[in-house]
Amino acid sequence: MQRISITSNSPKDTEKIGAAIAKFLNKGDIISLSGELGTGKTCLIRGMVGALGGGQNVTSASFTLLSMYDASIPVYHFDAYRLDDPAQALYLGLDDYIFGDGITIIEWGDRISGILPDGCLFIEIEYLDDEDRRITMFSDSKDWQNRLSELGKSWKR
Repeated sequence: MQRISITSNSPKDTEKIGAAIAKFLNKGDIISLSGELGTGKTCLIRGMVGALGGGQNVTSASFTLLSMYDASIPVYHFDAYRLDDPAQALYLGLDDYIFGDGITIIEWGDRISGILPDGCLFIEIEYLDDEDRRITMFSDSKDWQNRLSELGKSWKR
């Protein structure tokens, strides 16, 4: 399985990486984000949504569970942090969005990984130090592996 890692040196860098990822997003994509509190998951999403034309007013969905952004492709931003059981995500209607007409991005997706369909893009963000983060992307999908290869070739800071 191909993995691509990019280092971010600031929240602004993380947003730029999100914007670069957005160029490779398609209707129906599901993205699972994981990483400790404060690593920049929401910054990454802000970059994606902004690049898709959905504005920059992206905040953590922690207290609402779901935020929707009207972009060139609708973006459904879930936060699974407060879920105790993956089944709760289904009870709350996550599958309606996953199989809907937009892009589904799930913060803390590792908490519900057992119910996510094949072909998701997984993004892990980890602390390197106070400012720097490593953003690692991978998927078992051949389509995503091709897109990640293109992203790696095109990435410019």
